[in-house]
Amino acid sequence: MSIVLKVIYIVVCIGVGFLVAGLIFLSVNGSANEIHIGDSINISLPFTYEEIGYGGFPQLIAGCILNIIAGVLGLIIIKNAYMIFKEISVTARPFEKIYVKRLKTIALIMIISNFGLSFIRGITESIMGGKIGNWFQTYDIFTAVLIYCLALIFDYGCDLQKQSDETI
Repeated sequence: MSIVLKVIYIVVCIGVGFLVAGLIFLSVNGSANEIHIGDSINISLPFTYEEIGYGGFPQLIAGCILNIIAGVLGLIIIKNAYMIFKEISVTARPFEKIYVKRLKTIALIMIISNFGLSFIRGITESIMGGKIGNWFQTYDIFTAVLIYCLALIFDYGCDLQKQSDETI
């Protein structure tokens, strides 16, 4: 499982890198409908901001920034999950307090990213006008609650493990 998470981590890193590169390119180019490379190459793209779901260029930039933040938070979640599986495979002791802490961190980041990014998106849309995208996802909240419950189960397992070790 840790290998799968490592591959997912690398793929998300590449995706965040593309978002950063796109943000830099859009900031330097000043337009998303035309691409100018040097003096001789001009490419007109066959879409408008409205067709891709944004109200204009500032909303596109804001959407890229929010996607980068979401990607970085996703990387933190994946890294914590990777460390849990990696350390369990090495120590063969699944009930340790560090895993409880990491699971609670994953749940907290999922909740903060869902509510936080939704709040920032709403403020940005009200200031700039236009649509940036839909961020609030109820299944993310349910997943975060389930992960937090799993952390509580692991916490109870840690207590049982400690009691078992003390009685032997």
